[in-house]
Amino acid sequence: MAHNVPWTSSVFFEKILSEKKLNHADEAVARQFNEQGFVVIKNVIDPALADTAVAKLSQEKYHYSHKEPRQKQAWKGIEEVKKISTNKLILDTLRTLYGREPIPFQTINFKYGSNQKTHSDSIHFHSMPERFMCGVWVALEDIHPDSGPVHYFPGSHKLPVYDYQDMSAKFLPAQEADGAFYHNTYEPFIEQLVGSHQLKKEELLIKKGDVLIWSANILHGGSPQINPDLTRWSQVTHYFFKDCLYYTPAGSNRISGEYQLRKITNMITGKYTYGSYNGREIKMKRASGHRFLISDEAGLKMRAKRLLEEVYYRFAKK
Repeated sequence: MAHNVPWTSSVFFEKILSEKKLNHADEAVARQFNEQGFVVIKNVIDPALADTAVAKLSQEKYHYSHKEPRQKQAWKGIEEVKKISTNKLILDTLRTLYGREPIPFQTINFKYGSNQKTHSDSIHFHSMPERFMCGVWVALEDIHPDSGPVHYFPGSHKLPVYDYQDMSAKFLPAQEADGAFYHNTYEPFIEQLVGSHQLKKEELLIKKGDVLIWSANILHGGSPQINPDLTRWSQVTHYFFKDCLYYTPAGSNRISGEYQLRKITNMITGKYTYGSYNGREIKMKRASGHRFLISDEAGLKMRAKRLLEEVYYRFAKK
């Protein structure tokens, strides 16, 4: 029986796992990822590579402050950042966990802790089929508990994938949900979700070169920075997977069928793609703004339905 999600998220996980015949180490990683939504792998990145990346990132000082401690897409100009994102062990682990080819498409480098409130990456970028997205967080230095480490909630990835339509009783087209909706509605919703499920928070205190892989829907954020003098050099790479459609849920409306599809760049190949749906190319029809109806056929069916209704009310009721 098929379940249209990554196999490590499937309700049939145990059956699939028994059929895969993984070695003991890979089976342990897959099982933890299924149960907890994350896995930590030690000594993945060469410390010398991490040091060189930090040295080059440090030269671009205008990117980093306590108010805005991050730099996006540094892989385009710093080769060491790209090498970290395309590390063989990371890619091989993702292939094992997702059963598809990983596509690294975004890097974010941090000098300081983000102080970001708890959230799920699935509100910022997601896929169809769902859950074919993950983050990989790499420590570029030893992480101190006072530096504002990443926090996360083990097991929270098993919660439903929530978007803006789940948080408003109104028919709220995506273009009407401004930035305030995220801070005023989404973040309090997630905070209440954590409390209602009594989720337990853990902090990520790992060493230089260690890696955290987290699933698309796990709740996480940045803990408060107790000592502002401490840095927290790190790198997050976000990965989609082959044969999926990629979109931004915060800019989409699944009720109206409008999706803010993403045209992503594969760091490995340098090629752009909108993706596909399980290998099938999907036609897109421009809707409002940067949003699309993801099938011309669906658009035709909707227009045909409206036409039939119009004919019915005009003639059948006479």
